[in-house]
Amino acid sequence: MGLWSGCARGRARGPVTVEQKLKRAEAALKDGRAFEARKWAGEVLSEHPKNLQGQKLMAKVIEKETMTEKSIPELTKIPEELDSQEKSLAVKTWLERGQGFLQMNRFDEALQAAEQVFLLDPGNLEASRLVDEIKKNAREQGKEESVFVQSLYQEEIDRRIERYKEQASAALESHHYASARLAVEKLLVLDPKNRDGQRLLQALEQVEGAQ
Repeated sequence: MGLWSGCARGRARGPVTVEQKLKRAEAALKDGRAFEARKWAGEVLSEHPKNLQGQKLMAKVIEKETMTEKSIPELTKIPEELDSQEKSLAVKTWLERGQGFLQMNRFDEALQAAEQVFLLDPGNLEASRLVDEIKKNAREQGKEESVFVQSLYQEEIDRRIERYKEQASAALESHHYASARLAVEKLLVLDPKNRDGQRLLQALEQVEGAQ
């Protein structure tokens, strides 16, 4: 009896195919289980980034999450209004959103999701790693600049430069170096010769070098 049981337990299930993962994602999404749908669609895109059905499913997951988010009071508050539990939930949501957009090669939206995390938790390491991954993938596809500059008029560029300058200065003073570096890098992409941006970058590098 023990030998038979051991054999039964020893039987290995075959790997789940891409088609099976897509079907499971579709079924989970249909039943309203967005988290499970994200898992299966994410696995497909990790293995096959250009799989169109996987990309479409991930887009549907994010759309469903966005609609759900609008009905959750905790995620519609400003950061200062959130308690620690609400903030943790919001950070988790934006990180998952950013990873989903990254898997679909929608770099601008992935970066915006990472920025939302920094607003909630300026020193978040997962968000920093997400930004690095976004930049790496965008660079590999020759889209690094378009992640930051996408059909912007000069007036809007000037506004963004000032905003990034303020964000970088505030983050640097608060010792939130990952957030400061992101703001400085975006500023310098928009205006590589910007003196304030170069000064902030130099100050940031000095601080990081001393750590």
